[in-house]
Amino acid sequence: MSAGRLSEQLQEALRQSENLIVACSPKAAESEYVNEEIRYFQSLGRGRNIYAIVVSGEPGQRAEETFPSALCHRTETSGRFIPSRIAEVFAADVRIEADGWHLAKLKVVAALLGLDLNQLRRREAVAERRRRYIWTGVAASTSALAVAAGGFGVYALQQYDRAERNLDRSVGITVDFADVVEKSFGDYQLPAPQADRLLSDLDARLTELETAGNPNTYARRMSKAKMMLSLHSAKKRIRSLYEAGKLAHGAKRIFADLRQEALFAGAIPGQLATLMLPDGWSDEVLTGLARSSLALGLVKRDQAELADAVDEMEEAQEYFAALAQRNPHLEKAAARTAWSNLADAHYQLGEALERNNQPRSSIDNFNKALQLYQTVAHATEKHVPSRDGQINRQLAKARLNVTRAQVELSEAIRNVGLIDEQFRLLHEALTTRSQLLRADPKNRRLKRFFAWAHLFRGEAHMEAGDVEKAIADFETTVGYQKQGLDFDPQNTQRKKDYAWARGFLGTALLRAGEYEKAIANINRAVSVTQADNEQYDSEPMKRRNFAFWLSQRASAWRQSGEFEKARQDLKEAEGLLKPVELIGTYAIARAEMAFIQREFGLLDLATGHPKRAHSRLQAARDRYRKLIDEAPESTLWPQRLAEIDDAVRQQECSLANRSVAACLNNGTNSDAGRMVAK
Repeated sequence: MSAGRLSEQLQEALRQSENLIVACSPKAAESEYVNEEIRYFQSLGRGRNIYAIVVSGEPGQRAEETFPSALCHRTETSGRFIPSRIAEVFAADVRIEADGWHLAKLKVVAALLGLDLNQLRRREAVAERRRRYIWTGVAASTSALAVAAGGFGVYALQQYDRAERNLDRSVGITVDFADVVEKSFGDYQLPAPQADRLLSDLDARLTELETAGNPNTYARRMSKAKMMLSLHSAKKRIRSLYEAGKLAHGAKRIFADLRQEALFAGAIPGQLATLMLPDGWSDEVLTGLARSSLALGLVKRDQAELADAVDEMEEAQEYFAALAQRNPHLEKAAARTAWSNLADAHYQLGEALERNNQPRSSIDNFNKALQLYQTVAHATEKHVPSRDGQINRQLAKARLNVTRAQVELSEAIRNVGLIDEQFRLLHEALTTRSQLLRADPKNRRLKRFFAWAHLFRGEAHMEAGDVEKAIADFETTVGYQKQGLDFDPQNTQRKKDYAWARGFLGTALLRAGEYEKAIANINRAVSVTQADNEQYDSEPMKRRNFAFWLSQRASAWRQSGEFEKARQDLKEAEGLLKPVELIGTYAIARAEMAFIQREFGLLDLATGHPKRAHSRLQAARDRYRKLIDEAPESTLWPQRLAEIDDAVRQQECSLANRSVAACLNNGTNSDAGRMVAK
């Protein structure tokens, strides 16, 4: 879904559906997207085919807090919504204190089939009696034939078991190969199209193997879920997030079902439970739940659904923490993997919280990730021998993970004003990454992370006012990211890397007064993000990236006197960002809208529209003040607010044709300043 309107895939699915079942809860009642689905389905003339299931809330006491508002309206053929009573809404209630799951299911099935509930109950009772009669007959027949057929039965069972074991081995080999492909994709930056083709082919082969036997065994369902997670990794980088999200969600559902079945089987005494539960099932299932929750959280994060992303990541963190506690001995590789995975969960949660304007919680998670990564690195150095003085691959990965946490922590603490600590962390990260890159100079993943560390340090130099050092860092970043994009030009992550490297170099050159070079570099960022947005137009983050670089180019146009070009870019950026900004928790989008309003205001000042400028600048200030209220510990938003006032004063000086230095000393006492204030 994208910002207030349903995706084409979802609309098509609704058009092809006869019925709509709505899971009602307080969360669903608040969701504009749930309401939009219901309204769209009603607009198809199928309002009578909507059925509600209450999963939580208090529908009897506060119905409007449980049922989405669109359920409580009926639709005329004209499309107009007419209020109706909550009591008219059909609802089954799965809560234990109400219908319970079984009766609620029967209610929905009866409604779908157009049957009376009692009639359906009678059918179910008849079917149950028929099943008992059949099994009684089968048991009697089996008893009569048992002696005669015993020998044949044992032989057939042995042959079946042998075939199933061979099939399980084939399935295992296929999934293991997919795991190798996924790791190669992540660790060695295998090109995204090749990874996608390989994994899709393996998935097709796995499906063929499963249809040759029983696809519903524990092992084969586990294999299917693992394959879906491997596929998710490639889809996320080369196709839409919609596909990646479906795969992660499907995998999580399989793992959750396996866990429920295993928990149930664990309550059965004796040998039956042993037969039903493969050794180590809980670790395997918990790992799957953790990985799929984290994968789903990353998709939600990139779809700008940050509250849902945080929920999924916190769930993943709980699963990984349980696995780490079960594996306390770090001399074992499995334990180091478990603790490293827990660090990953803290790292990703920290990033989501940072985007959600929660700097302190973000810093706490990055600190925890750093501590865990350092613990794993020390254990790896102690227990994994190196040969001929070379850095062992496991140790190199562990050290790189330490630097990942250092770089993200440096960005997070910048938001609370710890500039010296930021530079210290970046220096340590770059030193380690330089060592790793010298030891493995062809490693593309290392090059990518090395480039990002330079980008972050370039930003820090910009904030500190050292433009020359910022330009040097950004030029280094551009060189490495260009290599990555040339190697894997269809990878959406590589496109973003290159766009941001070019764009930030442009902003630094703009600060240095080199307008022509600045605009040339920002133009590259605009063209790359524009193509990405056109290819994935339903994804908020692609739209946000394009809007961001349009607004930065507008600033360059304004400063170079190209006012009409600046206004066109700002209008387009504003239109692109508005739907993203509607996702209220997405602080970055709201901050970027504030920047757009600031640029509009300065443009209006430069072109002689002081009243309009005042309105725009006030809107920018209001947005920053709201961000300050949400995160009072942040120093970034007050700094952005001060930048507006500085920019206004500089513009006033220019309009008044006075020396900037002399003018700024007088604050806003210039004629232009008094006019804007008025």
